[in-house]
Amino acid sequence: MGWQVALVADEETNVATLLGWLPVWARSTPQLRASANELRKSWESCWSPEPELTLINTPVGDNVVEWFLDEIPTIELHHPRMTAVRIFGLGDSPALREGLSALGYRFICASDYPWLLFSRPMSALENVPVLELDAVNWRSRDDVYDAFFKAVGAPEWHGRCFDALNDSITTGGINKIEVPYRIVVRGARGADSEAADFLKELADLLGDFGAKGCPVEMRVEQ
Repeated sequence: MGWQVALVADEETNVATLLGWLPVWARSTPQLRASANELRKSWESCWSPEPELTLINTPVGDNVVEWFLDEIPTIELHHPRMTAVRIFGLGDSPALREGLSALGYRFICASDYPWLLFSRPMSALENVPVLELDAVNWRSRDDVYDAFFKAVGAPEWHGRCFDALNDSITTGGINKIEVPYRIVVRGARGADSEAADFLKELADLLGDFGAKGCPVEMRVEQ
């Protein structure tokens, strides 16, 4: 299940490419209608039990922003863990920001790709799981990794580097427990220097993920 969902409002965005990254809701076009079943078969195991590709048949009309905003409640119903929406083919505007703000989403960033990202702040999310880690006996980076991997149910083959963490946390589909979640590290004063230094690096990394819209937080308690 994905924490972010793409909404594609144009005909130029490559939906097939997006499906390997996140579930997609797209404006229905003749080209997409012709390829939709094949795309769903290709990616059905990736985002199950949520829909991987949904075509929106509602006429756009004269106001694309209103069309988009009207779809958000329906998208949320089908993606209960959704905390962010990545918008393709729709320009930034005050109306878009105001409309999404009213729905609980804040602007995160834009890209030259182009896309716009809006997310709900962690403070607005309900029933977010808390994963508690005990740092008292940590002596090395591996001790930190071991505790974190156990908490999120990571597979044995999970890489021990930040690129691998980015893949499993922000992209997902790897660990048993997916974001959103909060990590609380207790007893950090008892960790040796190597583990303590790495813990700070990890906290900074997760803070960066959060700043980019990913629903994850870490709190370190001494």
